[in-house]
Amino acid sequence: MIETNQHSRSYPGLKTYLGAWDFPTVRHLLKRTLFGATRKDIQYFQSIGFDAAINELLSDQYTEPSPPLKDYNPSSSLAPDNSIAVGETWVNDISIDGTLSSLRRSSFKKWWIGLMINQGRSIREKMTLFWHNHFSTETNDISIAQYVYQHHRLIRANSLGNFRGLLKKITIDPAM
Repeated sequence: MIETNQHSRSYPGLKTYLGAWDFPTVRHLLKRTLFGATRKDIQYFQSIGFDAAINELLSDQYTEPSPPLKDYNPSSSLAPDNSIAVGETWVNDISIDGTLSSLRRSSFKKWWIGLMINQGRSIREKMTLFWHNHFSTETNDISIAQYVYQHHRLIRANSLGNFRGLLKKITIDPAM
């Protein structure tokens, strides 16, 4: 595990970066590792230095985000979702109605976009998207919304870990 307060790791075969650690360089790095960086983010990473910035961006410390919530109006739906109140999560509900699943997949997509927009100072969001695309699951093709969420949860939790471990878990994931 890389922690932000530890000394930087050694990466055999990689040469130590000796270039400038200025605003344009930090901005360039953050454009590659985040979905957008504010001026405050750039100034923060510039102030902590190269090694600490890399360690923080690659930190595998992980707090699972709250699950997606029911944000659709059941009264306008063809299949009212009366078992879950608006503002509550649907991820543990066992209803397998196709119309509900469609509404829940839309809820999931809004939730995930929100996570990308409101990302922390870590490469985790970019890597979650990368692995999601790499394993080529199509959210709309998975008929059960809970499987979509569980698949995403698996990728998110393992996005910065061991590839072999992620691959083993993916092979038994119901969404695949």
